[in-house]
Order: sequence, then C-alpha cells, then structure tokens
Amino acid sequence: MIHLEIIDSTNIWEIVDLKVFKSQKNFVAENWVSIVQAYGVRDSATAAFPFAIYND
Repeated sequence: MIHLEIIDSTNIWEIVDLKVFKSQKNFVAENWVSIVQAYGVRDSATAAFPFAIYND
C-alpha cells in the first residue's frame, strides 16, 4: 500500500540515501537538497511539510 510519512529525525537518513537511476539525474534534485529547501521555508511565513512516499 502506498502512503505518505512526514520526513523527520526517524526517517531522514533513509530518504537522503535514496538514489535515482543515472538517466533520471537531470530531472530531479538530490533528496537532501529538497529537504533542506523545504525545512528552510518552514521558518518563514510560508509553511512547507516534506513527506516521503512509501510503498510497503
């Protein structure tokens, strides 16, 4: 079953360690970049909540 989980201290390193295929690298940012950007805006007036997509 596919479900979402908020990225926090319990799962952040497994998310950061995920890699895409070489052929996909030009289309997506590294996960750590996206996480840093999302948490960077959490302190501003805009709210961002990074989630990870899990498929059992």
